[in-house]
Amino acid sequence: KVYTVLRSNPKGEEIFSEYNKTKTMSDATRRQMINILVADMIESHGRIPPISVRTNYALGIATLFPYLQDPYSKNDCEHYYDPEANTGYLAWRLKTVQRKTYDGVRMCQRSTRRESLLVGGQLFGGEGREALSVIRHSTDKSVVKEKMRATFEYRQKLVHDPDAASSVLDVFPRFLDTPGLIDQDFSMMLGDDVSERFLTQWPSYFKEKVMAESKSLPSSPCVEELRASFDPELTDDYGGDSDVAALLLLLHLLPPTSRGHKKTVKISSTQAATHLLRFVKVCTIRTFCNLQFLVCML
Repeated sequence: KVYTVLRSNPKGEEIFSEYNKTKTMSDATRRQMINILVADMIESHGRIPPISVRTNYALGIATLFPYLQDPYSKNDCEHYYDPEANTGYLAWRLKTVQRKTYDGVRMCQRSTRRESLLVGGQLFGGEGREALSVIRHSTDKSVVKEKMRATFEYRQKLVHDPDAASSVLDVFPRFLDTPGLIDQDFSMMLGDDVSERFLTQWPSYFKEKVMAESKSLPSSPCVEELRASFDPELTDDYGGDSDVAALLLLLHLLPPTSRGHKKTVKISSTQAATHLLRFVKVCTIRTFCNLQFLVCML
């Protein structure tokens, strides 16, 4: 099977040629061989090939290229695939392909889902500018909500435009004085079922778990200040309640990572807090934007 697959591939001749000359393979050639075999394995047996199939491919490599066998392993081919530990070149390549495939499918599903949630009749151009004027000056809340719904796509483009000169609150100031607009955007973005689930369960279910898990965090001034928010006899400097403190503690429990990208700098939990909540100083009171609004913005 391995011989047939490699011979049928344009790059297969190079693999055989190098092995016949050197009785070994360079890392680049070995990777090329593994990529070809894994692609054939997935095409023939699906995204998650059975263990027996993976083992047969590994045995095929060791049989076809005897100088590549591992004399210290039980079957001479565990470095290509070890069924007990699910490791080896074939296993690692399969995991990479599966992860990329999953990420691609997930992004496609998310995009399709969001498109299906959008309500028709979105306004752009001159009609969009007219709608913005109505939103700013209308005193009828039902009209404001209708026009906000019709400008949802425009608002999303503004949010994700890194070169935008104005913030969303500058263009849509009615977020600040009209209840329900944030909920409406959040529902259009994720659907009613998703948008209601998190905030409904946060005070009664998630917050208590965060409080319990936060006891395992290393002591630091920031963490201790957040923990103090759960004590009714103490006051904290954040100007928020225990719900906000629990959200910030969650950042410490699940710290942000660089997600494997070498050029992406990992930030601290304290820095990440500025992306989750934005405090605005009004006179002597500091208020925070609604969590749903910030999720929409991010």
